[in-house]
Amino acid sequence: MIKLDVGRDGNVVGLDENAEIWWRMNIKHGNKESRKGDSWATQSNKGQFDAFDVTLCTTGNQFARGLDGKFYTRTNVRYNIGTTDEEDTAMKRGDGWTVMLNSEIQGNAYLTCGLNGDLWTLTTENQLYRRVGVTRHDPAGDSWSLVANSDNMQMIHISLGETGELWMVDSANKVYRRVEMTD
Repeated sequence: MIKLDVGRDGNVVGLDENAEIWWRMNIKHGNKESRKGDSWATQSNKGQFDAFDVTLCTTGNQFARGLDGKFYTRTNVRYNIGTTDEEDTAMKRGDGWTVMLNSEIQGNAYLTCGLNGDLWTLTTENQLYRRVGVTRHDPAGDSWSLVANSDNMQMIHISLGETGELWMVDSANKVYRRVEMTD
């Protein structure tokens, strides 16, 4: 794996060197052994798109950026209580990928997703975007909004904290926290 992301209930997605997305199977909330899961299963993106990045939100939603320049969201992701472990895992994994509306952004882009489904992306051209229109009923939102980079930082990595604050690493390996989230 070249990237991992952890989301709701400790679920894990990974991206391998062949641009394929994977799901960690059988993660349970028991002892330490059962929390690590026991195998990886493909999220079946190959044949539809090669992935550049993937993120798993604490809401359970999954998003990917394809090498084709499109953003994708995982379909039919559900979290139900009272199901068997196999049914539960299948519902959390979802069953397909669909292209997000208005997902045109130039260049490859890294994704991060926050506590309430906030979705941000950082392009390899150092452009920072926030997904707007994200709601519980429309977790993919409806468009991207360019966020001002008034300090002209050369950002190389972003991550959202559990309270929604954006953390960034610049090309000099300095760490920053964005205080204002208004733009």
